[in-house]
Amino acid sequence: MNQVNEYSLLNETTRNEFLTDLYEISAFLDQREKEWQQSGKGGGLGVMLLDAENRSLELRQFDAEKISKMKAAIEDVLSSLTLEENRRALTLKSSLRALHRMVKSLEEKKYAAERLKKMVSEIETRRRREAQELKSIGPRLERTIAYVKELKANIEDALSKQYKPRKVNLMGEINTL
Repeated sequence: MNQVNEYSLLNETTRNEFLTDLYEISAFLDQREKEWQQSGKGGGLGVMLLDAENRSLELRQFDAEKISKMKAAIEDVLSSLTLEENRRALTLKSSLRALHRMVKSLEEKKYAAERLKKMVSEIETRRRREAQELKSIGPRLERTIAYVKELKANIEDALSKQYKPRKVNLMGEINTL
């Protein structure tokens, strides 16, 4: 694979250190934000740190809103770096074994897709063949159904003659034709 610069995010050690630093900065900003919130409520350490006389020039530049914006920016960077898609892409870029695994998986999926396409083609061919067969059988089937209905009527008449006062009706699947 390509030579990875030691200061690049593709380098796993550098990336992990960078993420650790970002988590530390996020925790620090979270703590500062809570101190600002406590200072508004008359709370201890926050008031001492935020007291105008005790703050250095650098600390006076930041208020609760700026701290919240910085924290949100850090969290955006963290979320984009820790997305599953980005993690996979970095793993593929830095690990030859992971790349081979992904290639093998894609080849298996390609083979399965080709096999399914072939099956769909066979099913379509079979469906067309059966539709043609049904079309050719259609007239013969209609004649057979008509004959069965006529036979049913004859049987009902014959049975009704044996039971003179009563009309006989055959019941069952024969009536669904």
